[in-house]
Amino acid sequence: MFVCALRPGGEALSRADVFGYIARLERGPDTSLHTLVEGPFAAVATDSPSRRRPLLARWRNLIGAGDVRLDNRAEIAGLAELRLQDVASDLELVLAAVDRIGEACIGRLQGDFALVIWDANAQKLLAAR
Repeated sequence: MFVCALRPGGEALSRADVFGYIARLERGPDTSLHTLVEGPFAAVATDSPSRRRPLLARWRNLIGAGDVRLDNRAEIAGLAELRLQDVASDLELVLAAVDRIGEACIGRLQGDFALVIWDANAQKLLAAR
């Protein structure tokens, strides 16, 4: 499970600002929380040993939060001009492709995914499902 927060006015968020959301996340005793905060954007995700995919990732100035399972990893790696071994997860691969060619790559994704991408430089939010 993941939660994202954005202040549209651009005011910076802190971990304390999203604490209420963090407290409401249901998690078992073997689950941990991960947070990423970048200016007006914050993402919080639960993680447990049974999860196979990370829910948070960074790629250069991009932060991604979501659950991504790609069926066409090789194609997306080609768009990003990377080798598959250069990225740790499908979420990171999508971030690299968005960084390389922009949001046009979202239409090329095949698989199961729900994600939010924050571009800290452009102050732009992209969500896809």
